[in-house]
Amino acid sequence: MILVDRSTMSGDDMRTYRCGHCQQEHIVDFGTALWKSLSDARKSDK
Repeated sequence: MILVDRSTMSGDDMRTYRCGHCQQEHIVDFGTALWKSLSDARKSDK
């Protein structure tokens, strides 16, 4: 699998991979992005 795109703009860590065998792209959601977790934690401290 080859990493094609990585996006965290929505607050989720989404990555798009292309399979070398079938040439299809697969989107994988790794959950909440680190920056979003840190931002939420900072807001709750106020």
